[in-house]
Amino acid sequence: EGLLKRAEESFVAREKLGLEGQDMIRAGDCYIRVHDAGEVMMSTLAHVFYYLNDTIVADGRLEWVRPHKLEQYELAPGVSEIISRTFFRDPYFFEEYNVELRKT
Repeated sequence: EGLLKRAEESFVAREKLGLEGQDMIRAGDCYIRVHDAGEVMMSTLAHVFYYLNDTIVADGRLEWVRPHKLEQYELAPGVSEIISRTFFRDPYFFEEYNVELRKT
């Protein structure tokens, strides 16, 4: 199991972020329920991980953003809540987020 876990972490780091030799840190789990006019449209269980790495360079694909300015960006439902929660680096969290669908 340990070898498989490391292989999956390595794949995610390399494929999604272009990182080599990085350890994934499990932050926690959360349910995200997206509502539209009070009706639940979608419910998702998210497993949340992060990396500690100062070498990631912002480019056309990646951008450094301050957590308190996330509301200025068009993000998937629940992303700003998850980032705010992981900011405190607790050993593990479990949360349930109810968010209203944004219509653009």
